Amino acid sequence: MEIVELSFTFLSVAISFLGSCWVLYYTITSLTYLRTSCLLSSLANLGLCSMNLLRVMNPTLLQNYFWVGYEAISALYATIIWTCLLFTGRKFYRDASWKDPLCKASILSLIILNIVHWVTAGLLLASSDGQPSLLVLILQAIFWIMCGICCFLYTFIPILTVHFNHVGLKARFVDEEIEIKRDGYKSDGYKSDNADSFDTSNTSEFPKYSINSQNASVGTWYMISVGTLTALYVAFYITTFIISTSAPVNPITNAVDFMLRNGYVIIYGVPPSRKLLEYMLNNVLRVGSAVSIRMSDMNTESA
Repeated sequence: MEIVELSFTFLSVAISFLGSCWVLYYTITSLTYLRTSCLLSSLANLGLCSMNLLRVMNPTLLQNYFWVGYEAISALYATIIWTCLLFTGRKFYRDASWKDPLCKASILSLIILNIVHWVTAGLLLASSDGQPSLLVLILQAIFWIMCGICCFLYTFIPILTVHFNHVGLKARFVDEEIEIKRDGYKSDGYKSDNADSFDTSNTSEFPKYSINSQNASVGTWYMISVGTLTALYVAFYITTFIISTSAPVNPITNAVDFMLRNGYVIIYGVPPSRKLLEYMLNNVLRVGSAVSIRMSDMNTESA
């Protein structure tokens, strides 16, 4: 069992180290606040992976400090990852507002998650308990999932709207007036006399969307990658809590957790390639490079 634990923990250290180097390269070559935040999160995650490896090699060495660090860094990590996702989503809203219900739910659940993490870290530091209780870990997982789902929906509803309306499903969202226009070009490059359009209207207030073919493809990449990783994370949490009461604090489980965390950091810190974005545009959104997609709605407040 010790060999398996060493293998998983060492693998998590290696993956985290390579991921940190990858993000560091793009942070140096193209500095942004998002990449800087991802780099800090990645380095903190690397520290946790190293501590996890050391506690396998010497179980009594860093047991208590590991869990204090785990709680503190988990709070930092969740704040960075979900805040980055919220800021990514705001780029798809022309008049983005923090008052959006999904945005407020994301922020509220993130605040509660941070409170749980920091209170737990303080209690562990003040007491002789070696690790958080199972109930606390379940509570953290619940608010982590709630925050992730709300952030995901807030960020990618504009992208989903573009996709579903473009392929003809014509999904309707309450309190929206959506207008999707094409520049008079078919995806094969030939000009069309009749531009496709879809329009629904009502008088309610709703933030404006502004999406062109470029940021639609970028958003689609984030939606697929973040959505897939979040689904894996949820499945991981559920499986972990079902296996046994000791599974959430097992070094192997923690190693898998850290590897999944590193996946988020790489997604945000490493920009997608042009070929990948072109694939998203042509094969997922199914629009050509000449297509411009614009979504707008009436804002009764500014009218």
